[in-house]
Amino acid sequence: MQNLNRLIKENKVLVSENNALKTENAKVKERISQLEENAIKRVTIQKDEVIDGLRK
Repeated sequence: MQNLNRLIKENKVLVSENNALKTENAKVKERISQLEENAIKRVTIQKDEVIDGLRK
């Protein structure tokens, strides 16, 4: 019975840690998405500048 209680407590701790990691993972994914969007914007601006330069 003591072993079962220990396993239950350990499981609760692991579930809690897992939830914290899921939250952190979601934040990291959002940050990566923002970085990708910013990179796309920068490349698009650079492309447009090059095209404008070629037209002149």
